[in-house]
Amino acid sequence: MVRQGQPAPNQPHQPQNEIVAYFYSIPYITRFILTTTILLSVAPHIKLIEYRHIALIWKDVFPKFQLWKMFTCFFIHPISFNFIFTIMFLYRSSVSLETTTFFSKPAQYVYFLILAFVSILAATSVFPLFILGGALEYAILTLWSLENAETMVQFYFGITFKAKYLPWVMAGMSFLLNASVPNDSLMGIGYSYLYNYLTKDFVAAGRINYLEAPSILEKFFPASGNTIATSQGYTATAPTTSNQGSSGGFNWGKGNRLGE
Repeated sequence: MVRQGQPAPNQPHQPQNEIVAYFYSIPYITRFILTTTILLSVAPHIKLIEYRHIALIWKDVFPKFQLWKMFTCFFIHPISFNFIFTIMFLYRSSVSLETTTFFSKPAQYVYFLILAFVSILAATSVFPLFILGGALEYAILTLWSLENAETMVQFYFGITFKAKYLPWVMAGMSFLLNASVPNDSLMGIGYSYLYNYLTKDFVAAGRINYLEAPSILEKFFPASGNTIATSQGYTATAPTTSNQGSSGGFNWGKGNRLGE
């Protein structure tokens, strides 16, 4: 017998509210990227932590053993109106990659991100930057654009073009608006073009795929089934074309972030 006000036995646990349910419905790698980005961007902005403790300062990394800076620097973005669009771009492109290109292959997505960290960190020897959030954002966005090269996207004032041009349009607008070369954006774009070539064209020519995720990552990030398990006991299936705009491609909306 169940007393009034008590949950019936064997009933599935229900989320506290729709926001919590929606949060846990996001694929877990994307959820980690978004959560870390928000925390490490907002925290220094409201003075909970200083930028120098999480930004990439090489003289502190190895001499002072502040190795975490090689990781945290990829999740920092300046807080402004554009930050909203940064989160939107990360969400849309990462969810799409995780549920299509890397669907049931989470280890490969993690390996893509690890290789992005290593490649972009190496590039800072040429382009010395302290904050690399934009580079990671463009790496994810560029790979999505290459995977959906012919998809039509809608940009400012209803302008539409193929997705493969999106990172270049955004980087170009950033250059025009800021009157400076967006080196972080170019680093992310360059990495994803190289990754795409080595995993697609290079392999198609009969060569070995050297960028296959190592087996140790498979143990930590095992392949999932047709659904994505969440900590609330719910599942989220891979999205369909319902996320796309009316023209058959993603509608990025008016006033979207122009890159920084």
